[in-house]
Parts: sequence; structure tokens; C-alpha cells
Amino acid sequence: MKVLSKAEYKKYFYYFYDEERFYITKYFKDTVSKVLKENFDLKYYDKGRWWYSDWNCHKRMVITLFASKGITYPMLWGYNYDFIPRLNNQNKFIWHRTQKSFHLDIEDAYYNYVPVIPKIKRTEEYFFNPEQNAKYQYELPIWTNNLEFALKYIEDVVKKIFHLC
Repeated sequence: MKVLSKAEYKKYFYYFYDEERFYITKYFKDTVSKVLKENFDLKYYDKGRWWYSDWNCHKRMVITLFASKGITYPMLWGYNYDFIPRLNNQNKFIWHRTQKSFHLDIEDAYYNYVPVIPKIKRTEEYFFNPEQNAKYQYELPIWTNNLEFALKYIEDVVKKIFHLC
């Protein structure tokens, strides 16, 4: 996957004052699901942004999109174990064992594998610059003015992320 320059990233994913723009999160389900199905045989759960594998040896792989503030969504991945309980709001132990119940008991993300610029060093030079700020290489953009380019870019980002796992 080619790393976009700062100008290219801004062109496709940030500045759209006079152009039509698309909020592309509604396309994440199909685009991300296609890549995860081909590479990991993961299924999509409709209520939320969760992808999961079948149970194997009391665990399953789980992937989710974290809806953070800003113009990108990071992907988190990890494992859901059927023997690790979680304490709910009523102080009762619950287990996430069904097809509709998910929890990341052990989670991971791209920022544990690639250098991320500390907040103190974030300047205009680094902001929105995929060549220097890994955030824009490994997170999914949520706005675009070129839907076809953005969907291909998202596929490439997902493939790049999961070469880290």
C-alpha cells in the first residue's frame, strides 16, 4: 500500500469546502467485512461494528471499530474467552459466550507495533501527514469526496493492519 502524502490525504479525506462529500462509515460494513472474510473467515455482527470468528479452544478472535472523536476510526482486535467473566453494572458476573455477546478480554491495536508521535510533538507539519504520523496510515477515514478511491484505500488499510497481528 502506497503511503499517501499530506497533500493527497487532505485532498481525499479532509478539505471538501466546495465539493460533494460522503460520510463513509455506512460503507465500512461491506468493505471491511469483505477483507476480513477473505483473510480471516470472520463474520459481521449487525448490531455494532463487530467482526468475530467461530469458537476454537474456548476463544474467538474479535475485531471492532472504535468510534473516536476526529476524522478517523481505529480498529481494535483481540480475543474473547468463554471462561473469563466480567462484572456488570449490577455487580454480577457475566460471560460473553453467545454469538451476540462480545467483549475484548485481551485487546490490541496498531499503535503497539508502529511508532506514534507523542502529543507534545504534534505540530502542523505532522498533523494529517501519513508520511510522518502513523495514525493516518492505520486508521479508517470517515469522510471523503471520492468514494471509489476511499473504499479501495480502506481495503488496503485493513489488510495493512492485519499483517501486524
